This record gives sequence, structure tokens and C-alpha cells, in this order.
Amino acid sequence: MNRTFILVVITIMFINVTISLSAVSTDEEKALIDKITSIKNESALKKLIGDNINQLVTKWKFDYSKIFCKVLKKHPSENTTKSIVCFLKDTVISSKYSSVKRYLNMVLADVITSSEYSSELKNIAMKAFEKSPRDWNRLTDYFLKPENQKIPLFNEYLKWRLDASDESSFDFISKVFDNTDERNKIRIVRRINIKTENNETKQVKFLKAIAVSEKYDARLKNLAKKRIDSLKKGTDQLVAQLSQVNDENEVKELLADKLKTRDDWQGFDYNIFKKAIEQAESQQTKKILIRYLTDNEYRSENLIGKILADFILSPKYSTSLKMDALTIDAIRNSACQNILLEYFSNSQNKQTPLYQKFFNLCLVDSSDDDSLAFIEKDFDNFDVSEQQKIVKEISLTFGCMSKKQIKFFKDIISSKKYNNELKKLAKAQLQILISRKQEEEKKNKERQSKLFEIKNGLYGIERAAKRFEKREKPITLKEIKKIDSVYNYMEELFVFYEKEKGVDIGEIKKAKEEFNKLRIRIDNIIKSKNNHNSSKNHSGKVKSLNIPIDLKKNILSGIKLLDENRREEFVAKLMNPFEKEKILKKISLEEFVKKNFNEEKARQLHNSLKIALETSPSFSKEGSVAKFSIEANKRPITFTKIDGQWYMNN
Repeated sequence: MNRTFILVVITIMFINVTISLSAVSTDEEKALIDKITSIKNESALKKLIGDNINQLVTKWKFDYSKIFCKVLKKHPSENTTKSIVCFLKDTVISSKYSSVKRYLNMVLADVITSSEYSSELKNIAMKAFEKSPRDWNRLTDYFLKPENQKIPLFNEYLKWRLDASDESSFDFISKVFDNTDERNKIRIVRRINIKTENNETKQVKFLKAIAVSEKYDARLKNLAKKRIDSLKKGTDQLVAQLSQVNDENEVKELLADKLKTRDDWQGFDYNIFKKAIEQAESQQTKKILIRYLTDNEYRSENLIGKILADFILSPKYSTSLKMDALTIDAIRNSACQNILLEYFSNSQNKQTPLYQKFFNLCLVDSSDDDSLAFIEKDFDNFDVSEQQKIVKEISLTFGCMSKKQIKFFKDIISSKKYNNELKKLAKAQLQILISRKQEEEKKNKERQSKLFEIKNGLYGIERAAKRFEKREKPITLKEIKKIDSVYNYMEELFVFYEKEKGVDIGEIKKAKEEFNKLRIRIDNIIKSKNNHNSSKNHSGKVKSLNIPIDLKKNILSGIKLLDENRREEFVAKLMNPFEKEKILKKISLEEFVKKNFNEEKARQLHNSLKIALETSPSFSKEGSVAKFSIEANKRPITFTKIDGQWYMNN
């Protein structure tokens, strides 16, 4: 069932709406709930709802979760309930939208925590549940009840919390620990994930309490002691390794398994950086460790800001090292900036090179409200020559905070306490700022009224559609790749203009709608032309292809997965298992797909696989390797048969 047909069916079902189910009347919603309640198998449900909930209009997502909740509360048959849970399971797994996963998790949580459903359904719902800590509150309340800690699902949930190892998870583990059996107690102690050994963390205190408590047996106490010792050794080893790094890549490799996400920084003992810097003999190593924090992708987080401020203000480190840490990135971190602003507002702390550098960085960042306020506060403490220098060096980037700059210059011009030379400089700077403002407004009007690139792009795509419609021959892979590159260019333009100031968002929205219609139109033309001609050669006779049935089935399965943008499932199912094993030792499947198999590459492979279905492959002597040579591709598409199953090598 193609996307267009699904959307048409759904649109008719919900009264010609294009916005959301919020516009659906109570009677229509009731009719839909009754329809779903009467369904007996998953395929019927898919026909009603659509093969993939991702295709629905964004605003429908939450309403669908409410409708499913209402259906389940009507106590439909076991078969209907199972069909719904299995449908949600497939949708949660395949969905690329985190919001879809979150909303459907609410429905799955209803099934898991309700006494009205069988163990089988609860197990299916548990497997489908997206393991996201923000959605765990409902399950946490459920599994905190002692009676629910005796069911098998509790062990599964406990494993999730152990793997997550965040503060919330550890609070949960602490509450249920004494209620669990000895086997689970040992499992918990062994699996507690502590990112570093820090005597202040809850995890270490917890292990130490076990090690000295009389209520636990000797085996558990000894295990807790060994765990603490191993963590201590692991941290000492990490500090020693960090203190000898020669470049930032080494730091990333050493911390790769500890600091993958923003959440990983919470509870991380950043004192290891201090220890490593103290132990490092090389000044270069000290700078590398500082730079890692300054340039880290999570530098906007409060924790990183506090770390940087601590380094910059600590008396333990040399002025040179602190000057290296004090960068524009450091003061653009709001947490770091706030600490430094408070520190340097004290007159005792202004007689240092650090203050001068901080003040100069505030000049660079003076379009920021807080930076400009700091400059204004100290402005009168400088002599005339320094004041003139400050006025000259204030950043004149026109932005949301430029009103503050305009006021700053106007105050100097109107004040009697400043000399004529300084007022003259302020007038010149003010004129530059106003001119830039006028220039920016002029550009915005041009962008708003014309948007030349987008209109030209749409015109080009429409011409391509008309050209393809007149064609009798199939659309070639080279042409498909070319139109794909135009699609990517247009998407980049939309992203660019959506961020631009002064652009009419309504105009952009209309252009995107037109672009999506043209794209669907061209996709349908390509399918129609290529499918119609796929079984014929130039003389009109049917080709005789030697593609084995099981290989053809795999290729068709791969095309379907790419049709539905299920790239992770495609890689999991069709990638050569030996290659996959090597990759998964270094990186998760999700990360691999994100880095190496983006939507553009998936589209190109999708088109190549379609052409492969029309091509006779060449085989190895054993018949276990099939190669499809495709004219537009640099390399052939190769499949290898392993244990009776065909897998892609490339």
C-alpha cells in the first residue's frame, strides 16, 4: 500500500481534514474507536490506520495514543488487544520520530501496568517500550510496589535501570534493593555502572554501606568491597592515561564509553580532569585536556560551564593554563559566564591578566546582553584613552541585543561627563550599527518578497516532471541521482530560509507544500515508467533474468524497508553478518546508520536495488556470490549466500 493511498484513505476517514484529529467530532472519534475495537487481526488494523504511523500528520500523533487508550479501556477481545499491542510494537521500533515513540509509550505503559492483560501481552508491550528514562515514571511507580517485584517483568525493568545508571535510576535501585532476592542483589552490585570512583557519589556510598552492613551475607559484602577496589583502580588508570595524552583524539577514545551523551555527564567525577592535569608533566597535555572541555559538544551544559569556571578561577593552576581555558566559547557558556561575571565584579579580582582577557572577550561578545552590561558597569573606571579603545572595539554585529548597544552609544553621546572625542567615536559607531540595521532590514524585505533560489528550484523540478511524463523509456539511475541532488539542495534552502530573520514563514510553508507535491509526482512518474518497462528489453521482448527466487525475495524486502525509511532494520537484516559483527564491536547500529547510511545514500541504494531487479547477475563458481553490475554505480552490488541466506557485502 503506497503512501499516497494510505493518506487518501486516512483523509477520507477523518473528514477531509489536513490538520489533526482535534478537529474530528466526538461522533466520528467514537465511530473510529468502535471500528478499532471490532478488529480481529493486525493486518485489518494496518489497513484502517495505515502501515506506518509516521506518515500521519504530526498533530495526529498524540490523539492516536488517546484513541488507543480509549479502545483498550473498552476491553476488546484478546485478539484485538494483541493486534493493537503488536501494531504499536512495530510502529515504535520503526518510527524515526521521538515524539511518536513517547506518545505510544503511554499506551504501552497502560498495558504493562494494568491487571486486565495477560502475561503474553505484557511481555510484547515491554519489548516494544522505547527505553527512554523520561518515559519511565509510570513504570517506576508500578514496579516500586512489592507485589509487582515478584513478576518476571520486574527483572527486565531492573536491568534497564542498571544500564541507564543515572541518578533517577539509582534512586529506584536503592528503594527496591532490600526487597529483591539474593540473586538480584548480586546482579545489582555487579552491574552498577559508576562512571568514575568518587567518594561523594550515591553509588559508591551505597556499595560501602553494603560492605559494612550486618544484614547482608559475607559473599555480597566481599563483592561490594571488590567492586569499590576495581572502580578505584579503573579511575587511577584512567587518570594516568589522560595525564599522558598527546592529542585530543586520545582523550575522546579514552572517554568514549563514558561520555556518549549529555546524560553521561551527570554524576561524572570531573575531578579526574583536575587530577590528570596535576599529574601531567607536559604543558601541552594540560592544554589538550582543557581544550577538550572547552570544545566539547556539551559545553553549553551547566556542568561543563562550572568545570571551566572552576579551572579558570582555581589557584592550583598556572596563569598560562587558565588563560588557555578562558576562551570565547567559555564565556558563551551561560553557567561559566555567570560565575566569571560575579567573580570579576569584585574590584579585588580586577588587577590580573585574567580580568583583562575576560573584559576583551566580553567586547567580542558585546552583542550579548550580559557581556554588554559588564562592560557598561566598568566603563567609567577606565581612563579616556581606554574608553576610546573600548568604544572602537565593541562588536557591531546587528542582532537581537543591538538595541542595548544603541542605547549604550546614545548614553555616551548625551552625557556631559564624556569629552567630545569620545562622543564623536560613539556617534560613528552608532551610525555603523544603524546602517547595518537598515541593510539587514532591506535584505530581509528582498528575502521575504522574492526567495529567488526556492522559486527557481521549484520551477526546475516542475520542468523535470513534465519532461519525465513525456518520456517513453525508463528514467535512468543517472537522472534519478541528479533529481535527488536537486531535492537535497532544496531541503538545504528551506532549512537556511527558515532560520533567516524577516522571511515570511507562510511563504516558506507554501513553497514546501508545493515541493512535496512535485516530489510525490516525480516519484510516481519514475515508478510508473520504470515498472512498465522493467520486464522488457529494447525490442519489446521479455527479458530472461537468472535471479534466484530467494535472492529476489531479499532484494524486494530491502526495497520495502527503504521505501518506509527503516534504515536500521535494513542494515540489521541485509548486511553481511561478519561485517556487521566487526562494526558493532566499535559502534552501535543506530550510530553506524546515522553516520554512514543517511537518507540520501538510502535513496541511491533504493534506486540501485530496483535496477538490480531488472539486471542479470554474474555468479561465482560456487554460486554463493552474486554481482549486479549497474552502469551508473562505480562498484557492482554484491550479495553473498551465508547459511542459506543472501546478504549484501557493500
